[in-house]
Amino acid sequence: MPGFFGVLIASINNYLYRENIHLINLRPKRKMLDIKKDEDLANLQPYLLFESGKACYIMARTSLAFAIEFAVPGLLLMQQAIENLIKALLSQNGTSWENGRRGHDFMILLNTGAEKISVFSMILDRKDMCRLLKQLMEGYNAQRYGESRHYLDRKDTMMDLFDEIVYLFVEGFMRGSPRGVKAGEPIILIVPKELQSRFSRKLKQRFEVVDALLD
Repeated sequence: MPGFFGVLIASINNYLYRENIHLINLRPKRKMLDIKKDEDLANLQPYLLFESGKACYIMARTSLAFAIEFAVPGLLLMQQAIENLIKALLSQNGTSWENGRRGHDFMILLNTGAEKISVFSMILDRKDMCRLLKQLMEGYNAQRYGESRHYLDRKDTMMDLFDEIVYLFVEGFMRGSPRGVKAGEPIILIVPKELQSRFSRKLKQRFEVVDALLD
């Protein structure tokens, strides 16, 4: 079964192909492109964070669709997905964040970009979303998930909120990209076909799920 790195590599390759960016030229006399010198790759960081965030979300949602024993790894992946997507939007908008513990605090990160990024202020205004994000963050930092029990007891409620949060981040990022989605257009997620039935279970957001793997 394809794992996290398979999903991540497929997502990044798909993005690079769409944007016509080639990290390695297969001709033997050509060198690998230098990110510091090549203009096409100068702003690659937000896209790497974005694709990594989506890959973490795909694996998190798939894990959380299994038995309760998969809840902790699923929540760990969900935390990483949300952090990467927040940082992708910050990077896309030219906003830096602090290193260390404060650089992993969802509330600090969201407040850092709230003036520039409308989706951040929208989420900060939602008490239910903020409560879940705080519980997820605190549980992750403490290496335990007792704080998330209120939502774990009602897994569908938790997943609906996670899905909505991720959708808002993904939609916000893609609309800010040069080749972003238009209003009303579905957002494509690349999910290996072996994972699609689990991943798509009770998914309410307008993601269009397609196969990441080449035949």
